[in-house]
Amino acid sequence: MTLDTFIALASLLVSIGGLFPVLYWNDSRKPVVLGVLISFLVLLSVVGSYRAVQHQSEIRYVSGEVMKTLGKSQSTIEQLEQSILHVNFTILSETLDNLVRSGKIQYEPMKLYDTQRNAYSVGIYFVPTLR
Repeated sequence: MTLDTFIALASLLVSIGGLFPVLYWNDSRKPVVLGVLISFLVLLSVVGSYRAVQHQSEIRYVSGEVMKTLGKSQSTIEQLEQSILHVNFTILSETLDNLVRSGKIQYEPMKLYDTQRNAYSVGIYFVPTLR
């Protein structure tokens, strides 16, 4: 469960809990207050759902771009970030994690050496059939 999901659930529970005292009012304001509170809860739910759908859409787009780029050659995360226009690094990282976990791509740490024989650790992403 992500922090966003936890905060959304906690705020929903607090909001619903805030409705209970209103139910026991014997006042003419009760329908108006209930209407406003329920409308607010519906609005928050719609906004949260829209953000979740938008996030998944962005993940799908970046996933397609990553697969297209890795279909040509293996790349580091920095090369992938440069080859995909206007990508958020957090979205790219989440996409790579999802693709590695699903087995569509693989990750392999490698050691590279420069001309002075200095060793550098580099992570390479690739499509399994290309290797």
